[in-house]
Amino acid sequence: MSDSELARAVSDSDGEAFQTLYYRYYEKLYYFIWYRIRSTEAARDITQELFSRVWHHRMSLDPGKSIKAYLYRIANNLVINQFQKQTIEKKYLNTLEPDRFVTTPSENFDLKDKIGQAIDNLPEKPRTVFMLHRFEGFTYAEIAQSLEVSVKTVEKRMSHALKLLREALEAFL
Repeated sequence: MSDSELARAVSDSDGEAFQTLYYRYYEKLYYFIWYRIRSTEAARDITQELFSRVWHHRMSLDPGKSIKAYLYRIANNLVINQFQKQTIEKKYLNTLEPDRFVTTPSENFDLKDKIGQAIDNLPEKPRTVFMLHRFEGFTYAEIAQSLEVSVKTVEKRMSHALKLLREALEAFL
């Protein structure tokens, strides 16, 4: 069953189609979310919330549009919400006991950690484009549709991400 057929069936409240959609995309979405927030529990919760929202809003699914892009857009928005929630929590916790939460970075990173850290330090928009393209295999057009921006904007963000990664890795090496 193609994605557009799945979207049509899910929008018609077909439970089996929803289950197929779930199994087709759960793992990919989970890892996309996990890579951005680095928390197994939070990634599971967000992925479940994502599919809950899809089912709740199933009537508004458009079979003419990419269900994959729709799912990743929801995932991206939920991750942003999670970051905002964490920021608020950190501010609150820091007002209670500011010294308790200070950590010192380890000086002994291997190359994989350095690359991961460099990706994590990218600004939100270039990081999202970079991860969707490099880790999820999205084309620039799919990313543009998912993020509701132009292809030129995606190209610019990708170029910016690569430039920042090069600079960060040159500083490490």
